[in-house]
Amino acid sequence: MRTSRVLLALAFTCLTMQASQTQSQGSTAPEALLDAMVGHWVMTGTIARKPTTHDVDVDWVLKREYIRIHEVSRDKDAGGGPTYEARIYIV
Repeated sequence: MRTSRVLLALAFTCLTMQASQTQSQGSTAPEALLDAMVGHWVMTGTIARKPTTHDVDVDWVLKREYIRIHEVSRDKDAGGGPTYEARIYIV
């Protein structure tokens, strides 16, 4: 739940930062705002009172109709896999 809030805050920050550039780029406002999210992000914070770091990759998919967010925790479980991984799509 906390990770979702952090991701939402990150997305909102990216979207509001690019709002002023939208008109000069000639693209629609929603598209320009989503463009600002594309890239590689490192998300750090605290979950369940433990520090954590997640790698977040964001890219356009399906003919630029959707944004795909792939989030993976750097923390490993007993089997060596990530303790958290998510794929999120935004239209």
